[in-house]
Amino acid sequence: MVAGSVSNEVLSQVAPERLWEAIVKDSPNLMPKLLPELVSSIVILEGDGGVGTIRQSNFTSDSLPTEEVTKEIMGGMTGMFKAIEGYLLANPGAYA
Repeated sequence: MVAGSVSNEVLSQVAPERLWEAIVKDSPNLMPKLLPELVSSIVILEGDGGVGTIRQSNFTSDSLPTEEVTKEIMGGMTGMFKAIEGYLLANPGAYA
């Protein structure tokens, strides 16, 4: 099991409200759809999806949890953000 945190700043062409809806509120549905090679599922362990909710991200078996892979995953957060941003740009009605 890998635990950690990452902080990154990325400029986006999508409104913050739409990004919040997609990334935070609907991540259990959207992330496995957009990145099936990386994310097998996201499960809400506690809460209703609002503030204080605890989620567990389950990565595919191809994402071996070595230190090197963990660094790649943390660095890949920007890639996940860009995948969501691309989806929202291509689907202007989604999360509007």
